[in-house]
Amino acid sequence: MFIDELKQKYNKQYIISSNDKVVIFQENKSSYRANNKRCKLIYKLTIDKGIFYNNNCEKCDNGIYVDVDKTLILIELKGNDIVKAYKQIKSTCDSLDIKSYKNSGKNSIVLKVRVVCSNNHYKRYYNCDHDKKYVEKVYGVNDYIVKEKIVDEL
Repeated sequence: MFIDELKQKYNKQYIISSNDKVVIFQENKSSYRANNKRCKLIYKLTIDKGIFYNNNCEKCDNGIYVDVDKTLILIELKGNDIVKAYKQIKSTCDSLDIKSYKNSGKNSIVLKVRVVCSNNHYKRYYNCDHDKKYVEKVYGVNDYIVKEKIVDEL
């Protein structure tokens, strides 16, 4: 199981189980919100400066793993450097070895990506960036959203 392997490899204090009805991640002017109305068991992941605290590679900020759905949502809270955000997502996927969890039978996970921008600069990069397309193809991203404000229903 994905979350068990994470707990074995990384510091457990950055992998928090919860059934909170609302999960919010904020950084500067960017914020991401997930509504968990059915109180599903989720794991809130602090990825950058958490799970990968001493790792020199760039990583996305946070993640949510929805246990019952086997869904991992990678979250990057960004000001305006969308190209850097795509690279951080790619680097996180590599570090978490996401490829090994895609299409792996009963242990397969669904991967979603959320990049939250504090302004509307994302509009010029959204459909033309090669890193985004690479991540979608290589890691089998099921749902990739780049917006100023994102609210997910879990």
